[in-house]
Amino acid sequence: MNESSQNRRDFWQNIAITLLSLSAVVLFVQSQFYHLGANSGFFDLFSAPAAQSTQETPASTTLSAPVQVAVTGVYGRYGSVAATTADEAFKPLAQLLGAALQTAEATSSVNEQAFLDAAQTASVFYDFRTALPLPVLAGMIDAASNLSAPARQVILSAAESGVELFFWDGDARYLKCSTALSVQELEDVLNDYELGNARFAMDLADTVPAAQTLAPCALLPDAVPALPLLSSTIPYASENAQLLSALHFNPNTKFRYTDAGGTEFIEENGRTLHLRPDGTVYYQDNTDYAELRIDTAGAEPTLTECVTGTATLLRSLLGSTAGEASLCLNRIDQTQNTAVLTFDYQAYGVPIRFSDGDSAATVTLTGSTVSELTLRLRQYTSAGGTSLLLPLQQMLALAEKEPLSDLSIGYADTGSGTVSAGWLLDESR
Repeated sequence: MNESSQNRRDFWQNIAITLLSLSAVVLFVQSQFYHLGANSGFFDLFSAPAAQSTQETPASTTLSAPVQVAVTGVYGRYGSVAATTADEAFKPLAQLLGAALQTAEATSSVNEQAFLDAAQTASVFYDFRTALPLPVLAGMIDAASNLSAPARQVILSAAESGVELFFWDGDARYLKCSTALSVQELEDVLNDYELGNARFAMDLADTVPAAQTLAPCALLPDAVPALPLLSSTIPYASENAQLLSALHFNPNTKFRYTDAGGTEFIEENGRTLHLRPDGTVYYQDNTDYAELRIDTAGAEPTLTECVTGTATLLRSLLGSTAGEASLCLNRIDQTQNTAVLTFDYQAYGVPIRFSDGDSAATVTLTGSTVSELTLRLRQYTSAGGTSLLLPLQQMLALAEKEPLSDLSIGYADTGSGTVSAGWLLDESR
């Protein structure tokens, strides 16, 4: 072989060795991605700086909540027991409430009777089914509120001085404050509703003995809503990789095993993940470097940031697997450095309850770090039928045998695979 041929062969051999070396580096980087963590900064060395977004973060918490509404006028009452704060039909009432919350002034305490009297005047009544801080409720309707108190039921009521805002915290506290809304603005909204299709339990207390056993503001529709039957399945098996990625685990991790009961255990860098056969996901982080966290503007998250960040995380875990249901915030317990947020599923404007009484998701934040998370993965789709709800009169007859109860409509997931809407009797305070 002449010298020229030898040189050409050496040249191509060097090129091949270089390409193989580069390939090995790429494979090594890919294998380390989930161990280093997407937020470690390591990959900033291999990419151009991210473009800065000019879009403002919306004020909304990006969540919706089931809400019952009653519009009261001179000729009766309009009521809806199957709606959410995101529904198009709810927008006029949402805008009215948002305007009231943004202009509400200092609160004063009132008694229960004053609250009930306000619901009997020209008014709009909102029942969010659970007590949440007013800034969170305001965020769900793209508004803001300087009032920090929790509220479950809210009333906008006409008074001589204008529109007054009443709210009840779901326990024993009733508050009132003035707003900048005029009575005319309230009446303009009231005039858009056809009255006479619903009543409060207190409206029937003198003529229907069973109504005396119900919470006074239990909203009773003349006709029960037509709610579809739902099919419930556990979706996570086919979404395992997406789920692990959303929790910053390596989808191809070898640090996993399955016990005799079918629960899969995964451990990575001091964090643990359990995937149970019943669709429950349990995550715990005992590390100091906070692999999974929510976005915050400051050192500690605000209440709204806790809600928004947690909702965003849960949506990334669910992906499109929830089907026709979505998560709604049920409770917030906050201390100096810890916040525990509880969520339920909702569908077609009513909550979905599990027969064991547990929630759909519970997230514990330590500062901005997700230190613990439990999520019951479910996919709810239409089963092709309509839920059979007892007529109101029959339900009242059953309720008469119960102590003071809060009557509402919701879905009950018993684990059978088919989920039907029905009447729910909850113990009133």
